[in-house]
Amino acid sequence: FKMFLPGVLIPLSSYLFYGEWHYIIMYSGIAADMIIPLFFSRRLKRSPINLPHLAERFGAFVLIAFGESLVSVTNMLVNHTSDRHTLLFAVLSFCIISMLWLSYFTAYDEIDHGRNTNGQILLYGHFFLLISIMLFAGNIELLYEGEIPEKILLIILYGSVLLFYISKHGIFYYHRPKELQYIQKQVILLLLLLLSAFSLYY
Repeated sequence: FKMFLPGVLIPLSSYLFYGEWHYIIMYSGIAADMIIPLFFSRRLKRSPINLPHLAERFGAFVLIAFGESLVSVTNMLVNHTSDRHTLLFAVLSFCIISMLWLSYFTAYDEIDHGRNTNGQILLYGHFFLLISIMLFAGNIELLYEGEIPEKILLIILYGSVLLFYISKHGIFYYHRPKELQYIQKQVILLLLLLLSAFSLYY
């Protein structure tokens, strides 16, 4: 209880302030709620989580987030189904979403459900994973509409994919069965390909 109390009291105290300080204090409380448990990992291990149940719930959240990404793609097609540029953009966006989805749920099957863990890596990893998917979903629509400079949107686009990549591999590397060998060369190669594609544009 004491561990999570600051994360509750700090955001509540933000309602005593106005303007930018309201948001600074509120987000500081959220950050404290995330950071403080990291220093008490040994204590949290005394009451391990139900890993299969939690992994299933996070998998459902990820599936919903990918669904929102597809909604962004279909929004572009409204009244533009005969526009070749729009159709090509939508198809490419759908292919990227499909590859991210396949990448996640292929690795999901390799989770060691018998692992004794406090769930922090699973929780925080999926937090950044969901942020990356939602960033990607919003960025697709903004990139198509062209309301924000293209370079900024492409930085966000590549950044969201990179965040997804790092978060996903962090989650499944930690929760993999001990007998499963992680192919590090393949991971590094995919990372280099992503960075190369970004550098070619710039």
